[in-house]
Amino acid sequence: MPQSIPWHEDDTFWETFEEAMFSRRRWEVTPVEVDSIISLLNIQPGISVLDLGCGSGRHSLELARRGFHVTGVDRTRKYLDEAVEQAKKEGLGIEFVQEDMRTFCQPDAFDAVINLFTSFSYFEDPEEDRQIVINVHHSLKSGGVVLLETVGKEVLARIF
Repeated sequence: MPQSIPWHEDDTFWETFEEAMFSRRRWEVTPVEVDSIISLLNIQPGISVLDLGCGSGRHSLELARRGFHVTGVDRTRKYLDEAVEQAKKEGLGIEFVQEDMRTFCQPDAFDAVINLFTSFSYFEDPEEDRQIVINVHHSLKSGGVVLLETVGKEVLARIF
């Protein structure tokens, strides 16, 4: 019997889910979301930002348009290809990296890390989430800031 892969590692799942995750409406609200990110983190253009779990680059692209130095990391090749294509079209110098957030670490490289759309805690083993937090900590420069979006049990109870 073939071994099944976890849902979050199944590229077919992400390709199917893409329309819901990256609808036109989501792209339209991205500038407002980035306004909030900048305000919440109190960050200024020119700093380095890691967009961990960047998907097709909604926030990476908008941050780069505003003068931030952005690295986007995602494990889904299709999403990264779309992000790279758009960045090239716009002449944006974003580094996109295909890697799992559980293993990505660039010591002392970023002034800010964002992880949005609840991609943190997809994993069954809490130790994997812990490793992500450790890697984020190591990837931050001294004094760096993090925005980590999660879904609380109250929201999940309301949705489901």
